[in-house]
Amino acid sequence: MVSVGGTRAFKGAQSFTGQGFRVEFELDSPGTYEQLRNEAIAIRGASVDAVYRTTEEVKQRIRDYIDAHFSGSEMQSNNRRRVSNASAQSRYYDEIEGKGQYAGLVYSKFGKRDKGGFVDFLLLHVRGGVVTPGPGENWLRLANPAVAGAGGQFGQTGFFAISQSNIFFAASKDGKKLFLLRRYRKGSAFGKAGKTELLATLVKQVVFPARLTGIEEIARQRPELFDGYFAEALEVRRMAQGVS
Repeated sequence: MVSVGGTRAFKGAQSFTGQGFRVEFELDSPGTYEQLRNEAIAIRGASVDAVYRTTEEVKQRIRDYIDAHFSGSEMQSNNRRRVSNASAQSRYYDEIEGKGQYAGLVYSKFGKRDKGGFVDFLLLHVRGGVVTPGPGENWLRLANPAVAGAGGQFGQTGFFAISQSNIFFAASKDGKKLFLLRRYRKGSAFGKAGKTELLATLVKQVVFPARLTGIEEIARQRPELFDGYFAEALEVRRMAQGVS
């Protein structure tokens, strides 16, 4: 989760509180109420612009980074990989009137919700960690993506007449894994007669090394990005408000 705040204070001789943003700025001489009001409006608008542009820039940089690391993930209509779209989403909170703040958030939906809550896969890749079975469970199930239907919940083992196949478990030699297998009989259809395929691997835990540490570096660039976008937006808005 990466947040971008929307309030900036500018130290100086004059101060004025606009709608939602407390701002301070310098004037060569005391200005009129209209000048102060126009300056406050320009600063407030520039702050909102900068929050939006910074949030979107951070989101796209994270997506660039993840696209390069998950080359096997499928491409989607926005020319991004599925995993990068899920890992970097943006949301905005306009609470200027009520709380005096406007904020942008970059957050991840790359994970899985289970009985214990949401497991954030992106955070595991960024900082490393260990995933273990949930309460009352002994194994983690890793479906074989190369087999159609392997991601389904195979709650039963045994013989299945329609496919003329047997589904069964086989333990690894060290006993640390279980393999869920499907073996087709010789007279089976589907062009798989006599074949055995791996449906899933069951393990006690999955260890994720910290390998996407570049995301935290991208997050640290927020203040610099914000200040640049703010200065640019403020100049434009000052000209539009007639503030020198």
